Amino acid sequence: RSRVLNKMGDTDAAYADDRHRVWLKQLYTLHAAYKAKPESPETSYELGRHYANGEDWNMAIRAQTTSLKKSPKNVNALLARSQAFVAIGKLDQALADADAAIAVDHQQRIGIGDDRQLLIQLQFVGLQRTHIGHHHAHAV
Repeated sequence: RSRVLNKMGDTDAAYADDRHRVWLKQLYTLHAAYKAKPESPETSYELGRHYANGEDWNMAIRAQTTSLKKSPKNVNALLARSQAFVAIGKLDQALADADAAIAVDHQQRIGIGDDRQLLIQLQFVGLQRTHIGHHHAHAV
């Protein structure tokens, strides 16, 4: 299919088609790993990250939720699910996961690292919502 698209001069569509084919092959491999070790929180986490890379946010959330059922204090899964919630506009759930990740980080002192910026942004969204909520409550 990508060859035909290239011959038609649509190189962007050809590139996207190639990337999607590779994504599907990787999905097949990750799903096989998940089926081989369904009890492993890591396989669910990796599957969720893959879905997120393909912008399949609902499947990403589902996979990260599965990972968190197996390992509730998995900061990476909390952050990944939080990012997916942001992508679909569910900011309350995103903020809850970000808060949970911060709590686990403080408790275990593991250091969130590069994802700290996301957490700061989510906390800011939460502060804005709290401020707006209080402002409206006083105005009524």
